[in-house]
Amino acid sequence: MSKDPNVILQKLLDQIYPYAQSETHPDAFNVLRLEKEAKKLINLDPALAASARGLIAAVQGHLDAADEQHVLAKKLSRNPRHKMYQAMSMRMLGEHETSYFFMQCIMKVMPNPVALLSDEIVFAFMSGHHRDVATFHRELLRIKAEIPINIQLVIYFNSLIYFSEIDLYAFPAISKLIHSIEKTFNVHTPEFYLEEIEDQLFYWIDVTLDAATIIEMNAQLSAGRVLMTSENIDRYHVSFRELDSKNTKSIQQDALHKFIHDVDFYNYR
Repeated sequence: MSKDPNVILQKLLDQIYPYAQSETHPDAFNVLRLEKEAKKLINLDPALAASARGLIAAVQGHLDAADEQHVLAKKLSRNPRHKMYQAMSMRMLGEHETSYFFMQCIMKVMPNPVALLSDEIVFAFMSGHHRDVATFHRELLRIKAEIPINIQLVIYFNSLIYFSEIDLYAFPAISKLIHSIEKTFNVHTPEFYLEEIEDQLFYWIDVTLDAATIIEMNAQLSAGRVLMTSENIDRYHVSFRELDSKNTKSIQQDALHKFIHDVDFYNYR
């Protein structure tokens, strides 16, 4: 068993991230697993233990408990990473303006905030908060960052949604529905691809499952979307499909390069 506090915290974060992305809460059993992991940090790094407990409280939806632990972490250590964890907690709790404020504070003292902003872009996209992706992208542009190719790809996909004139308020609910189905069928971090065909957007989720299971997943997806009748999502299509042997990443990067050359990437409304 590792006694490196950073390794322990990363293991805990790996368990928390799926809940953060899907905006869901762990059940009682998984909360106990998270707390057991956090307890390993108490004697090794008390400040890190407090940040870990703050994140656990946040993923459960407990604002006051999360805030209490993050304040304690910052009292125990002046390391800016603890403010970063507080920003993550605020995002999980839906406190987007507060999260962004903390991130602005962090960026004033962190020598390289690109990794933090990149993580936030992925979380925001996967949870359907496409305006937030645009906000974090603006920050990367403001600091003249060299944006990793995988993050550029997410920003490209986000731009297709952001400029589509589809109601952006619909997307968090769609993301929750997708993640709920993925959880039901035990699908973890699948590959995905978003493309525009004429005025329609198609979001493909590639999974390694049999045809019957994929049909059932798409049936549940369709049934869930029917309940979203108040939202303008007629031009947005989501479907699970079997992962095939073609070089999807190559196709995605070709689309990205074409987009960067053909579209004003930076002209957000």
